Amino acid sequence: MSSVYTKSTTCQIKIMPYNINMNLKDYLKLNGISREKFANEMGVSYASVIKWVYGGRFPRPSALNKIYELTEGKVQANDFLQQIQK
Repeated sequence: MSSVYTKSTTCQIKIMPYNINMNLKDYLKLNGISREKFANEMGVSYASVIKWVYGGRFPRPSALNKIYELTEGKVQANDFLQQIQK
């Protein structure tokens, strides 16, 4: 008769929140943040934020990281790609 050996292991799984593809325009509106205030928090010009909001320009990688941080991950690089492709 053979015995079955089982080893107990602990595994931590980090569950990432589901992203609903929120674009920057929707995020600012939903959270009552003006484009001017967001520009100041980003350290960029108001014109840059306007271009990002309306799809006229894709943010630089450093700006994408800052947007991700300020929006707590709710606005991501893919959200800008989807906006530009429309």
